[in-house]
This record gives sequence, C-alpha cells and structure tokens, in this order.
Amino acid sequence: MQIRNPPNMINGYTTIAQEAPMLTEQLCRFLALSFLKPPLKRFGFRTESINRFDSMKTYIEDRVAQVSAYQRLFETFASFEGRTILDLGCNRGYLLHSFLQYESFDAIGADIDPTMLAMARKDYGHEMQLIQTTATTIPLPDHSIDITYTVDTVEHLSRVKDIFLEVHRVLKPGGIFLVHFNPWLNPYGSHLEDIIPFPWPHTIFSMKTLLKVAASLYDSPHYPTACYFIDEQTGLKKPNPYLDLTHWESYLNHMTIRRFHSLCQELPFEQVHQERIGFGGKTFKIGRLLRGLSQLRILDEFFTNALFTVLSKSTWLPSAGSRDNRAATNMRMTNIGSGTTTVGRSVSESGVRGYTGVRQDPVSGTPHSSGFLVTKYWPVEKPIPS
Repeated sequence: MQIRNPPNMINGYTTIAQEAPMLTEQLCRFLALSFLKPPLKRFGFRTESINRFDSMKTYIEDRVAQVSAYQRLFETFASFEGRTILDLGCNRGYLLHSFLQYESFDAIGADIDPTMLAMARKDYGHEMQLIQTTATTIPLPDHSIDITYTVDTVEHLSRVKDIFLEVHRVLKPGGIFLVHFNPWLNPYGSHLEDIIPFPWPHTIFSMKTLLKVAASLYDSPHYPTACYFIDEQTGLKKPNPYLDLTHWESYLNHMTIRRFHSLCQELPFEQVHQERIGFGGKTFKIGRLLRGLSQLRILDEFFTNALFTVLSKSTWLPSAGSRDNRAATNMRMTNIGSGTTTVGRSVSESGVRGYTGVRQDPVSGTPHSSGFLVTKYWPVEKPIPS
C-alpha cells in the first residue's frame, strides 16, 4: 500500500495553510506574482536565462543537455554497450535516444502515457522498442533486461513498490537498476516552478493552496504559458490544468529521501550505492555554496537536487518451488575508497547466505574499479567459499 502525506502535512508537520485559507492564498499569489516580474524575477524560475519553458524545442534541449551528466553517473556501475536497456518512464523517448548517441544497445522505452509513447514512436520508433506500462505492470518477459534506468520519474509513480518489483522481475540475474529522481522537499518538488516560481513553495503552503493560486494565475495575463500547455497541433493554450485536483493527487507521490530509503528495505534488491547530489549552480550560482547541505541529515531533504541510487538483482535465483526472496535482511557494503558505508540487505527468507568479496560488474562479471565490497549470494545447501 502506498502511503502519502495528508494534503496539509509535510512529514507530520502542519503547514500554516491550515489556519486561514483565504489569507494564505492571497499571500501565495502575491509571492508568485512578485517572482514573475522584476525585481524578484531574477531570483525565481522564470528568468531570461531559464528558457526551457519557452518552447518544446528548448525544453527537450535542456533535458538532453543533462544526458552527459547522467552517463557519468551511470558508467561507474554499468555500461550500456551491447546490452538490453529499459528506460522506465521514457516520456517522448528523447533521453533514450540521446544515450544511443553514446553507446550501441537494444533500447526499450516504457511509459504509462499513450500520448507520450505515440510521440516517441513518431520520432524514434525506428531505433527503439516502445511499450505501455500500467501503474503496477511492465509487459516484458522475466529475466529479459540487463539494465533498467529511471530518470526523474519515481516522484510520479502511484504504486512505486509494485512497479519496482516488476523491474526486479524483468531484470536478468545480476542486473542493475539505476534510479535518479528529485526528492519531494527540494526547491521544486511541487513541480509548479513554471507558474509558482519561488523555491520551496510546498513547504510553506499546502498543495491545495498552490493549485488554487496556479489555477487563477493560469488564466491571467501575468503568466507566460509554459510550452507543455500549448497544443502542438493547434498552437492554442490548453484548458486550465490546475482545476483537476484528482489528477494532481496522483501526479505526485511526495517521495522523500527517508521514504525512499524505507521502500528500498522492503525490496529484494541489493543496494550497491546511493548519493545525494547537491545543487550544481547552473540555474543559480549561490546553489554551489549550498551543496554541502545535501550531505547533512534532515537538511538533505531540502537541499538535495537529486537522489541517485544503484540497485542490483541477486545473481542467485530461487528454484521454482522455493519462496520468493523478497524479504531480505541486513548487509553492509563499504566503499573502501572513501570510507563511506551504505546499508543494503543480504540473508533472505528463502535461505541465502553470503560472503564478502571484491565487487564485479553484475552484467559482464569483470572486476569493478569502484572499490565496493559486496555480499555474494549462495543457496544454503551450497558450501560457502573460504
């Protein structure tokens, strides 16, 4: 069961928006308008230098420009070359297409939105397979994927645990799951920065208040309409998207770093690596000065630009008659290069023991240079290597 915070709560703390709805709506609207025009506009997310909302062309170019950074993150743990790769939440396919410019691999893009998939097929259907998922299923055979990655999608999944279990099912033994997403409490966790352009609005106001203000601004002359709210066929502005509260309740799951960590403890994956990525300073130079706050407990929820996690599927598979190894317990993996420690899981309910050894690339089996020590799994009836 997916647990979400109540609409006026953030991690158990009541927002001021519960007290005086009209007053807080007025205050929120005042702040939003102030950051949409000078002098505060230069401190918001709709400045002259932030042009990704101006057209779909600039929006996609901005997203694709980040692929080299994703590749640097990913290549430490796995290479795409010659393997079968699944992009979970591929949207229009532009990230998967961009990865194909760096390496040659069998590409599969998966998304729940048929409209996005239709656009992806039109642009990139000749170079990738595209499939439609549900909230809980991926239409692929067991053990058919070498590596799955997901970028900026986790916060939109309505059934995170179920779809992660599906990723585990379709991965080959030893397969890798690369997870990159923006935690809920970071400056733009509300995903409203194009219309509520000041940072951390959802930590001050409830989402209900933010959506009411967004709805009023959308039809006002003060709001420069974001590109994704312009119909590409007609060029006309789409109907007000902020009036559908039900859609927004399902659009964001309020996934924090702590909630994601708890979720990982319930999954059959081994956690190989996790890092909190601070602000790079590209949008606001002051962000570079705040990078260190992403490494401090509690503050990390607010100052982590993205959480990057590497999960691995065990190389040992239970026999057909054994219990599924979904309830695994504690393992430690130590990065001997930096001295940091990551908690993962090992001995499972299905009777798997482990020993510690030098990490190998889970797909190719070659020794890995990252310096991680991991637990390798063996069935209890098999002698444990000395």
